[in-house]
Amino acid sequence: MGTSSADRDDSVADTQPSELEIVDTFTKLIFGAEQDYSATELAIIGVLRVVDNNVALDRIEDMGIYLRALGVDEMIKLVSRVRRGYLPQAQTHTHASPHPRARF
Repeated sequence: MGTSSADRDDSVADTQPSELEIVDTFTKLIFGAEQDYSATELAIIGVLRVVDNNVALDRIEDMGIYLRALGVDEMIKLVSRVRRGYLPQAQTHTHASPHPRARF
């Protein structure tokens, strides 16, 4: 028995964070929340690093400074890019570290 495209779309929706979850994660970054990040938030941060080269190697604190400087239109576009980019990243099962290792 095969899976229909509707079944696949449901599984995609289950693994992809909502725009609100992404915005909440960005808000935590912007306000420098010194809290532990959930697995979903770390995954969102990991995708943010991939879709925006400006923060690829930044520490979490620096990511907040960058996000704070964005305009509303830029932020809306970035949320969409993270949401679209989440699935391919989630399928690789990589975890975002609060302090990424340098890439050479």
